[in-house]
Amino acid sequence: MNQVDQLIDSASDIDAEILVIFRETPPRGDALAGIQGLRDFKDKHNPPFSLGIDFGSQATSAYSREGHFSTYVVDSSGRIAATLRGVKYIRPSAEAVAKAVDTAL
Repeated sequence: MNQVDQLIDSASDIDAEILVIFRETPPRGDALAGIQGLRDFKDKHNPPFSLGIDFGSQATSAYSREGHFSTYVVDSSGRIAATLRGVKYIRPSAEAVAKAVDTAL
């Protein structure tokens, strides 16, 4: 089972709102490619959580370097309560995310 499917399976066990933000820097400003990729992901996985997209890494670059695919637990005041480091092909497991939520919140 891949990481996305594990997160989807454990989403109902996590007592928090899950929001997945895709950081996109489309080639030559092709915003439609990023939007289509997000639609394809949603159609394939039908996740029970919200999805968003950050074109040009405008918001995510404030706390995550390019090339890093970390997971952040953000509390209700907007403070980053936990950071689980990751890279493109090695990301935090669903179990690690659930544990971080329980611990941080």
